[in-house]
Amino acid sequence: MIPLRESVLQSELIEQTVPSRDYCLNFESGRITGYVEGKDAIRQAIRCRLAVQRGESPIFSDDYGLDDAKAYLSPQPEGAVALKNRIRSILCADDRIQSVENFVLTAKSDGLLARFTAVTQTGETEGSVLL
Repeated sequence: MIPLRESVLQSELIEQTVPSRDYCLNFESGRITGYVEGKDAIRQAIRCRLAVQRGESPIFSDDYGLDDAKAYLSPQPEGAVALKNRIRSILCADDRIQSVENFVLTAKSDGLLARFTAVTQTGETEGSVLL
């Protein structure tokens, strides 16, 4: 016998946004210190994604993280474009980040500083990485 009531497949599904909550990583002590939510969780995710060397972490997949930074330190404009595109692809893999804009690349004595704005579900947040 077939039930006469409306099935789950035919009813309307309601899409809900799951809150952005994660463990709080204390980078100075190397310990987990509670939880982090909202913009702080997104800032932490940005920092983690850019701090990890691609393919070298035992806990992340091989496509997580930044490639060898030396590949982007070329004085040619193609190096800057490739770096911007790689940062965008790394960060936009996180569904909380919608786009990455306003890149500023600055040569430093100890490497290249990339500053940018990440447009997220909770607004804009500034980020940077020293290569």
